[in-house]
Formats: sequence, structure tokens, C-alpha cells
Amino acid sequence: MTPSHVQGRYALYEALGKGGAASVYLSVARGGDPAPVAVKRLHQDQARRPGAVTQLLDEVRLSRHMDHPNVVRMLDFVSDGEEMLAVMEYVHGEPLSRLLADVRKAGATVPAPIAVAIVRDLLRGLHAAHEATDAEGRPLGLVHRDVTPENVLVGADGASRISDFGVAKAEGRLQATRDGGVKGKIAYLAPEQIGGDISRRSDVYAAGLVLWEALVAERPIQGENEAEVLTKALDPKIPPPGTRVAGVPPALDDAVMRALCISPDERFATAQEMAEAIEIAAGEVATAAEVSAWLRAIAGERLSAREAALVQMLEIERPAASGVVGVAGVAGVVAVEDAPAKRGPGRAAGIVLALATCVIVVIVWLFQNRTAPADLPVAPPIAPSIAPSIAPSTATPIAEPPPSSPVAEPPPALESISPPVQTSSKPRPASSTGKKPHTKCDPPWLIDSRGIRRYNPDCLK
Repeated sequence: MTPSHVQGRYALYEALGKGGAASVYLSVARGGDPAPVAVKRLHQDQARRPGAVTQLLDEVRLSRHMDHPNVVRMLDFVSDGEEMLAVMEYVHGEPLSRLLADVRKAGATVPAPIAVAIVRDLLRGLHAAHEATDAEGRPLGLVHRDVTPENVLVGADGASRISDFGVAKAEGRLQATRDGGVKGKIAYLAPEQIGGDISRRSDVYAAGLVLWEALVAERPIQGENEAEVLTKALDPKIPPPGTRVAGVPPALDDAVMRALCISPDERFATAQEMAEAIEIAAGEVATAAEVSAWLRAIAGERLSAREAALVQMLEIERPAASGVVGVAGVAGVVAVEDAPAKRGPGRAAGIVLALATCVIVVIVWLFQNRTAPADLPVAPPIAPSIAPSIAPSTATPIAEPPPSSPVAEPPPALESISPPVQTSSKPRPASSTGKKPHTKCDPPWLIDSRGIRRYNPDCLK
């Protein structure tokens, strides 16, 4: 097993999913102790399109303002001027869309307590996104606009998470969306969203469709072609889920249909309100352990295969990260322990040999890790069988890319966006050529000793 692509400290292995603009890969973050991550890589043709680049940058920027257990975290953004990578936490699990396809294929349905637990977690993550604020505490007015089963990850830990904020509407985006522009998959759009009127209640409507689909194991809006789907989405006639499958409590039927009201004012005001309502209406909500057991029953073979692949990937990357240092380190210890106990030239020679070995160890380690930042973001543990091989760590915050015009140019070459090199607070005197002195945010970056542009987070707020 070898990585299909390596950029900086990230080795990309198995493709987890592919979209029109990017693919997501099961990857390893190299460093002192390798860790699994998910990497979204723009397709080569999209990496040359400014709109796709700014959309990816917007997704990374917005993630800085969301820290919630039901939202997939962005950890890093890496670019060399041609390749664009967004690094995310790896969630060991499956997209809800794939699980529902498995259920449909088996001719079964999702138990109501399981469906409610999954969508409740989705709603909690959505509410956190809707309530997100910038560094000054100002509301971002974020609306996801693409709440679909494809963007709900059901984890092996029993928690579900909302992902993919690439088309989210929010204040301060680098890329401006044309008025009336439709974002998201048509079959999951609220009627007013198709006309360009977007609010957090549009996401509530989409979450209602996801819950309906989870309960019935069918798509609520279907058509032979896009035009037919659009017509039905504009004037939906969706029956209560309890009329299609048995076992749905009447109160839960009412909650689903309230979320699917044509008028936004008649829906739940917030995602959190809907989450609380469906918990009460269901009467019984599955625990995390029960969701995890259901997931294993549906997709256990795929999860086990991925766990085995992860173990192999981490074993491959671990020697690459620390093998030479480990051997040299052992040699240094042996040199000290084998040195004669007596005083004199023999003991002195042993100490000198040990010190020289340690110096070599440090030089080799620095050479191997010369492109890796000091703090390595590590995703949360993914499964008991894999967790012991992952050292706990804390993800480093991501510095925001600089604001620009509505359509940004591709970012300059950089290995990773990270805090700038500290400089003196004293202003630099004007040069004899008449150029303006460098100020803290003019420009908002510095060039470090390796020629990499480092952005100042204080200038990006």
C-alpha cells in the first residue's frame, strides 16, 4: 500500500468519495506520531478555477467559527500554488446516504429511535452553525444550504455530524453568490430557497426532508429528470411518514410535517427547537451505543476493511516519521551504558561518542521533519481497534485567508497557513527610496526564512 499523492506532511491514500469539484481521501498526517485525517482535494481542472478555489477557502474560513461535536472540523489548508487541500478530522463511519441505500436494498427501514437520534445530532450541529459569530462576536448569518443525507456522517462512536459548508451562505465570504443563485441539491431545497429567499428555516425544512427519508427509507421528492424534481420541489405534496411505514408515533408525524410547512413562518424557528421537539415526539431516542450497533449491523464489513487499511497506513507512515531517529536514539543510549565506569580517557571518549550520536540524531530528525509544523492536528479517536496507535493531541487553529474581491485569484504558493513569525513591535523607519514602512497589516503577511508566506490572524478578522 502506497499513498496516491503526498503534499507537505499529508499522505493521501484511499478515496472516500468524489464530487464534481473535489474528492475526499482517507489520509495520514505525518509527524511525530501519524494520525488519520480526511483530505478534500480539488480536481486539477477546478484548482485552476478561481470560483472553486475561493469556495474551498470559504469553507475553511467559516469552520474557524464552529467548534461543536456535531460539526466536522476543518484542521488545515495546504496549497503549493497548483494543488489545493482542505484537511478535516476523519470521522470513522458512513454517510447517511450510503446507509439509506443499504437499507433500501435490503427492503428494510430505519427504526424510528435510530432515525431521530441521527437527525437530532444533525440539527444540533446546524444550530451551532446558525449561531456562529466572528472574532468580534458579530453573527455570521450562516445558512448551510446543502443539508442532504450525503452531508450527514454517522460515526462509529454513535454521534452524527454535519459536513461540507462549501456552499454555505454567510457574511464575509470571499466568493459572492449572485442574487437568486440556487445552491444545494434541488430535491432538498425549500420552496422559498429556489426563489432565492434563504434563512435558517430553509435548513430546518431540509432537515425535515432528511428525517422523512430516514423514517421511510425513500426519497420524499423524486422525478424522472431535473425539471420534474424542480416542479415537485416548488409545490411539494409530501404525506406524513407514518402513512408510509408502521411504527412512527403520531406526534413525530406532526413534528416532521411542521418542519415541512410551505410557509417558513410555520416551521420551527430554530434547528435546536426542532431537535427538542422530535426528541419529545419520538418518546424513545436511541443511545450512542445503539446507533453504533445499528451502523455496524448495516456497514460492518466496510468499516472493518477501512480499520484494517488504517492500521496498515499508520504502520507504513510511522517508520517514515520516526524510524531513523529511533535507531540512532538507541545507539546513543547504548554508547552511554557501555562506557567504562572508571574515570579517565576511556570514559571521556564514551561520553563524547554519546554526545556526538545525540547531535546526529537531532540533525536527522530536523532533516526528516523540516516541512512539518510543530503542532500537528490530530483527529479524535476513531475506533477502539485503532485508537491505541494514535497519540492524543490538540488541533491547531487555522489562520483565515485574507479577504479579497468577490472572485479571488488563486492563493500564492504556501505549504500551510499558520501564524506569522513574530517580529519587533517597533515601526520600521522609511527607506531612502521613499517606500512606506512595513506595518502590522500592510501587507497582512510576512515571508519566513523558507520563503513561505505566513498570514497574521489579527489582520484577517
